[in-house]
Amino acid sequence: MADIGNQFNVREKHTGADIAVLTKLFWDATEDSSEDISELVSGICDFYLSISTLKDKKFSIKNIVPPDEYAIGRFIQGKYIYEGVDDSVFTNAAVSETCQFASRISETLGINNDKIDDWKEFADNLVILEADGPNGSYHPEYDGFPKGNFNKKVK
Repeated sequence: MADIGNQFNVREKHTGADIAVLTKLFWDATEDSSEDISELVSGICDFYLSISTLKDKKFSIKNIVPPDEYAIGRFIQGKYIYEGVDDSVFTNAAVSETCQFASRISETLGINNDKIDDWKEFADNLVILEADGPNGSYHPEYDGFPKGNFNKKVK
């Protein structure tokens, strides 16, 4: 069982963006001028930028556990293998929001950060999957999500 736990733990990367989005909601409500918030969110954005891959001017985040932690896994030769997923829509959308917020809070607080343009480019070019379904466009949960399973309709 320890092997399964370790396979999940090293890929459990949506939580940083979850924290950053909650921090954004707090900051929007309080307008707290503490630079600690900027440091936290900037560090989270830097982390995601460091684990992303760039191909054809689009950034991807690969091999992670999405919020649906049972999204993908299978038995191979009697052993459970968890492979993680690529471009989780929830994770990538939260990461994009995180990096937009990191840029905004740094600019608002007058923090001179040479990474702001990188964060904006990353946020604007992170893959957010979209597919055609029988009732219009939708966001598949992750790259390779089984056809016929639909998430929220694209507005």
